[in-house]
Amino acid sequence: MDAGNTNGGKNLKTCNTDINSLLKNAVIGISITDETGKLTEWNKTLENITGIYSGNVSGKYIWGDLYNIFYMRRKIEKIN
Repeated sequence: MDAGNTNGGKNLKTCNTDINSLLKNAVIGISITDETGKLTEWNKTLENITGIYSGNVSGKYIWGDLYNIFYMRRKIEKIN
């Protein structure tokens, strides 16, 4: 085993499958960003919690765009 291998010998495809399964089956909301703060993952539970579909936040920046999405949603809810 390579000393630099930290995934217990699993290949990358298997690790990705494990991560996707975790995201799909988690009972808590999970979001993942890349190194720039851009959202790359938004699981179904987080959709249920926030009422925001993952397709509406994918590729958005967590600290700017996402804040605006939540702010506008709250503003609309107050109107209704």
